[in-house]
Amino acid sequence: MLRILCLLIIATSSASSAVWAQGSERAWGAIALNGPVSGTDAGVAGEVGFGRTRQAAGNSALANCQALLKPGYSCRVVETFNKGCLYVSIGCNKESARCGYFIALNKAQAQAHCTHEGLSCHVHGGCASAARR
Repeated sequence: MLRILCLLIIATSSASSAVWAQGSERAWGAIALNGPVSGTDAGVAGEVGFGRTRQAAGNSALANCQALLKPGYSCRVVETFNKGCLYVSIGCNKESARCGYFIALNKAQAQAHCTHEGLSCHVHGGCASAARR
């Protein structure tokens, strides 16, 4: 059984571009990540969801995250937002069995944190309504 080290870094940079998210369907965003029931895992999973309300965004993120998991594992919402953008990079290092996730204000920053830690990552995220990406 391998114990997994989970890392969380919330970046505070304000880099953004001039692309705007549209519509009230993205009024809220949420990030959900898994937490193994058994206390051990060979990976980490997570997803982002959006909705008209905080609850709807959370439910969307949870459903998206749960769809990635095997039975016996569950997800939890770790962040919700209704202004700005958030991105989560999720990955592992297969040689060390170390996994982690990083939350940042933009996609490049999320990927950079993950790469810096030597993990092979996927980045998910986006912006809430009327927020810059």
